[in-house]
Order: sequence, then C-alpha cells, then structure tokens
Amino acid sequence: MPTACLVFILLIFGSLHVRDAIAAPTGAELLRACESSLASDFKGNNGMMCEWYVTPCDCQLTMRPDIPRVCLPESFSTVALARKVVDGLSANPEMQTLAADLAAGLILSQYYSCDEDSNGGYQ
Repeated sequence: MPTACLVFILLIFGSLHVRDAIAAPTGAELLRACESSLASDFKGNNGMMCEWYVTPCDCQLTMRPDIPRVCLPESFSTVALARKVVDGLSANPEMQTLAADLAAGLILSQYYSCDEDSNGGYQ
C-alpha cells in the first residue's frame, strides 16, 4: 500500500474516538433519532437509525439472547412502530440508558411478542 494512502487512513481512523466507533447507540439516542424521524418522514441518518431499530428481524439471536424476540405482523407501519418506541422510551426514562436494540426489543415485544403459535413475524 502506498505510504500516502496509509497515512490518510491512519489520520481518518486516528481522528475517530474508539468509543464512538464501536459503541452501540443508547435508548436516549434512539429516542432523539425517532423523534426527529417522525418529524422529517424518516429522512437522513436519524431516519435510517430509527427504522433499523424499530423494525427488528425475528431471528434467533444467539449473540444477544437478552433481547426479546419481536414478531411483527406481515403488514406493519414503521411510523406506528416508531411512535410506540418513542412513547415507551418517554414513559420509561430508565430504558434510555439501555442499548437501543434492547430498549426497542423490550418495548415492541409488549405489542408483538412471539409465542409458540405465532406464524407471523419478520424473518
């Protein structure tokens, strides 16, 4: 690799904070992103972040077994899911300190839990 490229890469990655590069967003950050998304029709980075966390896949999570499974119906509204997450995070400030995926999973599983008879879901 040419030295100039290596120096450029080191400068870019050296300017990032390691914590920011590897840390997952918190429930509080998800709340802000979803509030912004609802106001802007899910445009930009906040829109992508909110949509990612409020539309979880119903997959067998072996790396994070603490996240409840969420089985979304075949037809769902990202707006409605985001509102449920915003309402849940606003009503339960202690959830804002959790990782965003865990907070969203806990909130959405109250509405869309996966039971043994469930054949819906997002797979």
